[in-house]
Formats: sequence, C-alpha cells, structure tokens
Amino acid sequence: MYDWILFDIDGVMLSEERYFDASALAIYELLASPRYLRLTFTGMRELDVRPDDETVREIRARVFHDDEFLRFIKGRGVNANWDMVYLQFVAVLAAVADSLPAKTRQAWLPRELPATSVDGATATLNATDRRRALVEGMRQFVAAAPILTGDVFRNYARLFEDCQGKDDLFSVCRRVLEPILGDAAQALWDLGKDVFQEWYLGDAYAGPAWHGQPTGKIGYLEQERPVVPPDEFRQLLDDVLSKGLQIGIATGRPRLETEVPLRSFDWLSRFDRNRITTASEVLEAQALRPGQPLSKPHPFSYLRSYLGTTDLAAVLDAPLPLPPSAGRRVLIVGDSVADALAARAMGCHFAAVLTGLEGAAARELFASLDCNYVLDNVLELKQVLAAAVK
Repeated sequence: MYDWILFDIDGVMLSEERYFDASALAIYELLASPRYLRLTFTGMRELDVRPDDETVREIRARVFHDDEFLRFIKGRGVNANWDMVYLQFVAVLAAVADSLPAKTRQAWLPRELPATSVDGATATLNATDRRRALVEGMRQFVAAAPILTGDVFRNYARLFEDCQGKDDLFSVCRRVLEPILGDAAQALWDLGKDVFQEWYLGDAYAGPAWHGQPTGKIGYLEQERPVVPPDEFRQLLDDVLSKGLQIGIATGRPRLETEVPLRSFDWLSRFDRNRITTASEVLEAQALRPGQPLSKPHPFSYLRSYLGTTDLAAVLDAPLPLPPSAGRRVLIVGDSVADALAARAMGCHFAAVLTGLEGAAARELFASLDCNYVLDNVLELKQVLAAAVK
C-alpha cells in the first residue's frame, strides 16, 4: 500500500498543448521579430501579438519540426518549457552561424554584460541593460544571414545527435555559445524564459515586458485544457485523501501558473501548499547552489513535496535514494522520461500515464524503463490503489 502519491501536472492533469504553443511562439519571436534578431524565413507568416489558431499551428509545426523536436528532447529527459525555448533557439542560432561568411564568425559580445545588483531598482535597470546588450549583439552577429528555410529548425538533430541526456544537451549549448556569446549564456536562457512568460501569461499576469512596455499579448493561462474530466479527477483526489494518503505536486510550472488553473478546476484546495513544488522553488534552490541544475529529471521537486518543508537547503542535503522501506511507499505519477528518471533517482515507484505528447505510442518506451505501472490516464490510479490494498 502507498502512503504518498506525488503528481506531475502537464500531461497528467492538464494538456501540454498551450505550453508548447507558447514555446514555439517565443522562439519564433526571438528569431524573426523586429524587436529581436530580425531574421527572415521563407514561407512563414509574420507574427503579431494575437495570432489566430491557424497561425499558431503553422508556426509550431515549423519551429518544432512537426513536434519531432519535442519528442527528441523529452526522450532525453528535458521537460521544462524554458529549457525547450533555449535549446531550440541555440540550435537555430548555430545553424545561422554556419551560414554566415567566415569573416563574420567572431565573438561580438563583450565578455561581461552590464552587471546586475541585488538592490531593487538598480537590479531591474541593469537586467534590462543586459538584455538590450544581448539582443543588440545577436542582431549584429546575424545581420549578414541569408533568407532562411525551414531546414534551420531541424538543426537540433545534427547538433545534439550524440546527446543522451540533459547535461549533454546543455554542454553542447555552452560549446556553441562560448565563441558567440562569451559568458552570456545564462542571460540568453533568461531572455527566452521572459519571452515565453509573455506569451503564456499575457499582460494581465506577466505585466510589462522586460523592456518596460505592455506586449498586447492575451496569454494562455486562463485557456488551460484538462486531460481528464475535472469532476472525476477531483473525486479521485478526495478518494485518495479519504484513505489517509498524502498527496503532493512536482511541476515545471512556476507557482502562479500552477495555482491559477488548479484553482479554476477546484483541485488546488486538496493540496497542502508546502507539498506543491514548482519552478519557483527550483529557481530559489538553484540560487543556493549555483551551477547545480535542479529541474527534472533531478528529483528535487518531488523530494521537496515529499518532505513538505520550506527549508530548501534541507531538501538539497537530504540523502537519496530514499531507504527502500520508505521509497516503495511513494508513488510518483508522470507522463515523461524526466518524471521516470526523477522517480528512479528518488527510489520511488512510478506510474506513467499515456496522456502526454506521445499518447499511447509512449507505452513501449515506458515499458523499456521498467515503470511499475503504465496507465491510459490518471483516473486508472483507482485500480492501482484498489489492487495495492488487496
């Protein structure tokens, strides 16, 4: 019998589609918008701040190579949309660099961007200066780029061909970016994150863009789609709690993006706040241990929800894997390889659900990972728990 059920959100409770849409739009804006690199692509529409569904589908199909890019990186343990934006942007930038005349392939950015400070207004000002320097430098670097075809969006397969996991992917990015960006790779990741947030949250939740002006974007936060009927999942949570089990969440979403949709479906009240771990807590913990990536497949987010503590340092120092007597009492429910690897590192059981990007086609993959259960959807957890009682 299990004492703990820890849930991922995207692909388990909520559809990932809106996140993928926002990721693709962020990448295309960074590449093609007059505000950013101003690159020109054949056969692609201009992007405005309120694209219709057809335009979004077309851009996503091109930017993510009919979602092959998403499958590629998810198969290597990457599950965070901020990382998706960064990785595909770097892959395209590498392809653009290869297309430039040899004489233009040189370091263009100062080795140090304007420094940031920890004191309020100065930090905001300097962060803005850093982004402006980054954008202007990249724009100058690609100014001689030819008109690009859709092939540049397939460069990820060549660039990351030998990568087996997240660490390999980021190592390749550092190698690609160092002669172009110097030490500004983190600033580029931060820029991609901010542009993604603008698309996903919209002005109502994100506020002014990094440059201080409203974007005009509506956002997708209040357009989330559940993958199972909300009432049935709410009943499942109530049944689990009535059996005396503890529940928690570990998600790559920031806190706001977690709480708003879960509240709208009346799920949030079932969870203790300290047992909901989001990207917000991951970023706080990474600030305590710079240079140590803690997003999935690292088990930090699941471990923090299991421990239910606000002491992030204590979570970082907790020994893993859990003792077998404790680990086998914890069931993690997720839809991705990253979730499965996190469960393995934590020493817990894992239930894969087939409501993620790959759908039923992921069954064979999860079987190869020796998951404890492979479920059509999270509602089948009822049968798992009933069998465990017997």
